[in-house]
Amino acid sequence: MKPFGKTDGEEVPGSKERKEAAVKQACVFIDASLMPLEVTNPTARQIVQNALESDDWPTPLEINNEALGQGAQRIGACLFFVGAADFLTQHYKLNDEDFLEVVLRVLRYFGVSDQKSLLFIKSYPEMAQEPFGSETLMAGANSIRDWLFGKDPKLTHDATFRLLDLVRKWGNVHL
Repeated sequence: MKPFGKTDGEEVPGSKERKEAAVKQACVFIDASLMPLEVTNPTARQIVQNALESDDWPTPLEINNEALGQGAQRIGACLFFVGAADFLTQHYKLNDEDFLEVVLRVLRYFGVSDQKSLLFIKSYPEMAQEPFGSETLMAGANSIRDWLFGKDPKLTHDATFRLLDLVRKWGNVHL
């Protein structure tokens, strides 16, 4: 078996196809990760969506463990899905330019405006250096890895519930 599930004699997809596959898988993962929020409490997804629409976005230097009460659900959910997108862009061996496009499209799918997505992307390097950011990015990457490639059915199932657990932690939301 060759990379991307191809066998000998089959052409490996180009960058455009790999980028589209990364976006599609990330968007399906977003839906799967948000489903436990809707099943557990139909307003939980709306809590996160409302937080996304707020104008009170912390600056990158504010994204640390002290930010948990200040927009952490909003930033955390974005970082979680960016971590998943990062995993997929590495899996598909995409370049940095493709990574940025995948992230922009994933955040747009999640409901973040292009303006806020661009601000988020600009702040991404600094956020990734903060403990909150790096832990959340890793949680997103590990979750999608377990969801897509996990050999243990329990891990695959649990991967979609990680966001619910994190949302509760970040905002002390009692769902």
